[in-house]
Amino acid sequence: MIVKELTIPYKLLMDVALLRRLRPSHPKLAMIEEDLTRRKVGYRGEQNLLYHLGFLPPQNQKIFFGLRLPFEDKTFQIDTLILTPSFILIIEVKNYSGILLFEKHSDQLIRIYQNKEETFPNPIFQVQRHHILFDRFLKHYNIPNVPIEHIVIISHSTTQIKTASDNLHIYEKVLHSEKIISKMAELHQRHKQNKLKNHHLQKVSQLLLEQHKPEVPNSNEIFDIYKDEIIKGVCCPVCRAFKMVRKHGKWVCSRCHTSSKEVHKQAILDYLLLIEPSITNKSCQDFLDLSNPSLVHRLLSSMKLPSKGNDGGKKYLLPTPAYFQEQYGF
Repeated sequence: MIVKELTIPYKLLMDVALLRRLRPSHPKLAMIEEDLTRRKVGYRGEQNLLYHLGFLPPQNQKIFFGLRLPFEDKTFQIDTLILTPSFILIIEVKNYSGILLFEKHSDQLIRIYQNKEETFPNPIFQVQRHHILFDRFLKHYNIPNVPIEHIVIISHSTTQIKTASDNLHIYEKVLHSEKIISKMAELHQRHKQNKLKNHHLQKVSQLLLEQHKPEVPNSNEIFDIYKDEIIKGVCCPVCRAFKMVRKHGKWVCSRCHTSSKEVHKQAILDYLLLIEPSITNKSCQDFLDLSNPSLVHRLLSSMKLPSKGNDGGKKYLLPTPAYFQEQYGF
């Protein structure tokens, strides 16, 4: 049972919005494009794992994607967590291509791809840190002692995983997505005693959902891009110019004459991703270059965004990533 769905990352959505709203000569475009490519690859890797998890036998297990949990002075993110009555599995997903060489003596990960050799942080250490923090997290909330396991999933089935002959334990911790079914069966055999009763499972599940803190992107913190660099207005879906004006109940591009009734929605979501995670009627008027507060109220209300406050002080809030997927097909 999937308790927390896999959703498209805010940062990926932010990259798409930035590429739309920065001038073509902006010096950070190449960096953002590279970041977008990396995030798309990572998201596809998680989707690949989701596909294979769908073949697990129907057992009493709860699956969480993209948990971001605060503990003490830290916040740690778990790509995928599987909660069962007898054990908990923490999964770190990597979407590397080529040949992965796990060095024994240096404890480094070396990737050989397209005749180029690169060194990456060892993902086993990363998932081990998450294991330690999650164990402390559970103890802090007085959750009964339950075995915690951790693995690294390499989502590309053609990626080769290599190590020295005296370092073969690596293959117990690093495996391809399609092996998750046999790995879960192995863990169920290893941990046969149920440690969590049904009410404990429900308690832990509720705790994880309550404590999850989604990361809201900030283009200034990530790319050192300021609000005044973001192009205002409504972008034409055909010629990509910010020349859309409101005429007779729809938006019309003054360059190519394309018309649309819905294109303002993308602009408002861009504002929430790039400027600030809430928008008022007044700030929306400024961003869309409109001077009719009643019209802007109708445009904002029609989007069914989360909101707070009333009347003139009402703020419409950045929706969840699921909203972007459900409403606009991202």
